[in-house]
Amino acid sequence: MIGPRSSSSPTAPANLTATAGDGQVTLNWQAGTDPDVGDIITYTVFRGGAPVATGLAATTYLDAPLTNDTEYTYFVRSVDSGGLTADGEPVSATPQGIDPNAYVTQNPIMSVGTLD
Repeated sequence: MIGPRSSSSPTAPANLTATAGDGQVTLNWQAGTDPDVGDIITYTVFRGGAPVATGLAATTYLDAPLTNDTEYTYFVRSVDSGGLTADGEPVSATPQGIDPNAYVTQNPIMSVGTLD
C-alpha cells in the first residue's frame, strides 16, 4: 500500500561541518525534520554541485579518496519520502597530507645501574 504523498518539504540539514584529513573530508550535520507525520528523511551529499552519495540515513559521511591541497565545497540535501527536498548551507574543506618534514621527538630511556 502506498501512503499519502508528502505535502510539506523537510527542513534543511543544519550546522554542516567539514573536517579535512589526509586525502579525505568527513562531513557531519544536524538532521532535518519533516512536518508530515511518518515521512522518512534521507540525505544526498553534493561535492562541487554533483551528488556523491544518495539515500543516506546517517548524518555523517566520509568522502575519500580526495586530492590533498585541493578545496572541495559540499552541501547536503534533505529528501523526504514524497521526493520533496531542502538544501543546507555549503561548506568547504581542503584535505592536507602529512608533512614529511615533521618529526617526532623521542625521549630516550636511560638506565642507571651497576654491573657486578
